[in-house]
Amino acid sequence: MALRPFFLKTLSAPDIASKIIDSEQTSVLSILMDAMIEREIGKFGDAVDMALNPSQRRSYLISMLSETARDMAESNSTSISDGTLSWLVDVALPDGVDESVSRILKARSHALAFFANDDRRGYRKFYHDKFFEYFLSLATIDLIKSGQNGRILSRNILGSSFLETFGDVVPSIFSEVEAESFCEKLISTFLSYPPIDRTRKNLASLAVSALTIADLYSDYTISDIDLDDCRFTGTASGGKFSSVLISQFDCRGANISAASFNNSSIISLIADSETVLPEGFPIPQRIRDVSNPTGTIFVPEDIREWVKGHFENQPIEMDSVIPSRFIQHPAFKLLQKACRIRQYWLRRADDIYAARILDDEWWPILERILIENNLLKVEMRQASGTDARFVHVKQAEDILSQNENNSDVVKFYKDLVDALTEEG
Repeated sequence: MALRPFFLKTLSAPDIASKIIDSEQTSVLSILMDAMIEREIGKFGDAVDMALNPSQRRSYLISMLSETARDMAESNSTSISDGTLSWLVDVALPDGVDESVSRILKARSHALAFFANDDRRGYRKFYHDKFFEYFLSLATIDLIKSGQNGRILSRNILGSSFLETFGDVVPSIFSEVEAESFCEKLISTFLSYPPIDRTRKNLASLAVSALTIADLYSDYTISDIDLDDCRFTGTASGGKFSSVLISQFDCRGANISAASFNNSSIISLIADSETVLPEGFPIPQRIRDVSNPTGTIFVPEDIREWVKGHFENQPIEMDSVIPSRFIQHPAFKLLQKACRIRQYWLRRADDIYAARILDDEWWPILERILIENNLLKVEMRQASGTDARFVHVKQAEDILSQNENNSDVVKFYKDLVDALTEEG
């Protein structure tokens, strides 16, 4: 997504680039959103700056954009009228703001960098679908936390792209305590909601997308539901599926080995060479392996072999860069988590999932050997919190696939195996 021309152009803009340097965000999308938000709240003018401090301006803008995405989703529309935008300004502003400030922000709302002109006169749309999905994710999270049953959940069919974005956003905006509370609210609402509309299905699909934080809630169970379209990326930390039917499960690039499945079925699985499944995973009726040029697999025997070949405990061939005796070593499992994480930067203070990786007892060894093989980028930045170190695993896909044609990766694995052998 970040390699699309629009994102490259936007990220390279001088005023955006200067904001990125100081950003505390980790995922590419969050970095871009954070930088653009910081730029926009500096453009409101002196009158607004005197009435609202930077934190209030930031809260206002995020609230207004989230409500805009929510209104568009509930209306099943890709655009919004200038009149509705003006009304949402009043909704997003704190009480007691002078009317003159409100008028300035209403005029400014039509020209925000997040919007582009729609084909219809007097209407705006989000400049990019990912902008819409990001702010709709924030609106959906607020909806779940508040216990409301909005039309986002009751009427909409949540698409794969949105579910992927939601899964990226969730682990990056909560502390561990907040994430536990969110998981409990999400699962309890799903379990108690009657099957009168799409709400229960959508809550379950969102719970699948948030499997990265599933272990924070002891009863993270998705049960007794038929789901249309599910999307998960990254590494699941837990989660239970019981009596679940999934029509299409997209888990490209995902490791769901920590999840368990009981009495569940999957009609179609979308996966790739990096997909890792748990033992006991239900055998799909068909598999579309996007990394395999042969395309979709329909033959039952071939499907079973494919699934078996993607178990976490799959035996490693003798000529692999990793000796079989090390494949289940916790250092290698930690390495997989670090390579699969969808955030560009790992930083302790920003993401509870990233913090678990960086606080693991095996991380210092991994970090040292990654650096020695030029496979880890480390930056020190002025940032809030106790840890201003930002780290990024380079060539993560080649590390995951154990690419024997990549000399840096081969040497890294050799050095890591030597280090673990010395550790005993």
